[in-house]
Amino acid sequence: PRGPMAEFVIPDGIKGLVFDMDGTLINSMPTALAAYLHVAEKYDDLVFKAEDMHRLAGRSIVNVWKTVISEQGLAYDPDDLTHQWHEYFNAAKVNFKTIDCVTKIVHEGKKRGLKLAVASGTWHKAIEENLVIVGLTDIFEVLVGGDDVSVGKPDPETFTKAANGLGLKPEECIGFEDAALGMQSIKAAGYAQAVDVTQFAAYPKWFE
Repeated sequence: PRGPMAEFVIPDGIKGLVFDMDGTLINSMPTALAAYLHVAEKYDDLVFKAEDMHRLAGRSIVNVWKTVISEQGLAYDPDDLTHQWHEYFNAAKVNFKTIDCVTKIVHEGKKRGLKLAVASGTWHKAIEENLVIVGLTDIFEVLVGGDDVSVGKPDPETFTKAANGLGLKPEECIGFEDAALGMQSIKAAGYAQAVDVTQFAAYPKWFE
């Protein structure tokens, strides 16, 4: 549901802002969903619904496929499905746009001289590519991707590593997320605050 949070004010004493990427900085969720549906449509017995992506948000693509095929008792290769997902997604990502109610906070933080990082389950190289597509280069001092950590969200490692990379204590940072697993990760890392960006009034809805 869209939340009532009209305006986010960065509290005093905060030195770092750390952002998830997909669904937080970049409105990539509709493209990600289209990629899942595109792959599932090729198989008669494989069912994928928007609800699956919503409940598994924050997991890696291969783990989403593993979960869905195991729940449906199917024997498809999750790596193969993931490869097909990436082919579709990568072709479509030139159309990515930023989520403006979130990037506004990024620019405000930059203006104030705060340290900024991205903490995402997406591979490091893809984070760099996606930030270029949406024009957010040279803003973030630290990028932590799924291939930079040994355990993904909801484990705190992604957000812990981002704070460490900025040279800050977790309690000096605020984390921004759109998924429940990511929110758990921020809280477990001991950040000063975990902000659910889907609660912003201007957040674009992809899931009803």
